[in-house]
Amino acid sequence: LKDFWTSFMLFPFLFLIYKKGLPYLIKIMLPASIISNVLYIASYILGVALLPEISIVQTDVPGGYQVNRIFGGTFVGEDFFLGFVFQWITDKVRPYQVVLALIFITPHILALGRSAWVTLLFAVIVMFVYNFLKQRTFKDFAKPLMVLVFFSAVLVYVFVAYFPQSDYLSDAIGARVE
Repeated sequence: LKDFWTSFMLFPFLFLIYKKGLPYLIKIMLPASIISNVLYIASYILGVALLPEISIVQTDVPGGYQVNRIFGGTFVGEDFFLGFVFQWITDKVRPYQVVLALIFITPHILALGRSAWVTLLFAVIVMFVYNFLKQRTFKDFAKPLMVLVFFSAVLVYVFVAYFPQSDYLSDAIGARVE
């Protein structure tokens, strides 16, 4: 049992929480996560593995599209993304967070992994419902919803404007969702 819990590093994190060191760990991990996510996106665009231990696979998706799927680490980028979304829902939006959230969510879209999409969407919905049940006012529900709609519009614009072959990739993502 001891090896089971220490393999998940439960006790070091509990110790960090006890000693108020978890924010320090997050500050250390954030730059590494940003770099790994940017390299992940660049690997997708270039078709060359720029990170160790990632693999690029040509995959056929419905509709006759062939896309690169990258399997590898984003170094907890999805956790930072969900943290920003939670902060937007419960507190306020800071402009730098929108840019970082774009960097953190893009690899999950490019990976074409439907289970990751569903998991992240489920987490965001749970955060919305939790906040709505806690606040119970429409204003507190509508404000973060408008922020997420704006974020989604910016994500689509950046994707279409700056990614090579974005129309082809958009069709492939649409076929994957169907």
